[in-house]
Amino acid sequence: MADHWQILRTAEGSTTVYCAGVRNWSEAAEVVRSVDSGCAVLVVADATGLSVEEVDTFAKAVAGLGCFVVACWGPNCEWVHDLIDWSVILKEIAMDPPPTDTLQTTWHDHESLAATVEFLAQYLRFSSEAERRYEIRIVNVGDFASISEIREAAAAIEAW
Repeated sequence: MADHWQILRTAEGSTTVYCAGVRNWSEAAEVVRSVDSGCAVLVVADATGLSVEEVDTFAKAVAGLGCFVVACWGPNCEWVHDLIDWSVILKEIAMDPPPTDTLQTTWHDHESLAATVEFLAQYLRFSSEAERRYEIRIVNVGDFASISEIREAAAAIEAW
């Protein structure tokens, strides 16, 4: 599924933005497993009315990625964020010794998509994590956002 990633924005010394459109949460889990550590993942979806079972595989896949930050955007995205947090906690409880890396999770249910993408770009820029990459991977579940809306959000990242 690595070929699902489409480059939306790239510039030397700046944030590269990729997008993968998937039909459901199972496909979203498959796609994120192809992501390297040290980047940001943004899941764009309408999570209204979903069951834990529908999102659980995705949450577990993200918890095991080693990515730097995961953000959720769209209706009921706080709930998806909580499932990811629980997956991270359960994974860490089972580890001996505990992990030394941290996965930051956020949700953005009242911000625009452009503001959320900019937040992630700035988060990557100003973090002190040595292993981070200036890369945002957007997973668009069920075509919740149009590709043109996602492209506009990626294009709006401030240059630095």
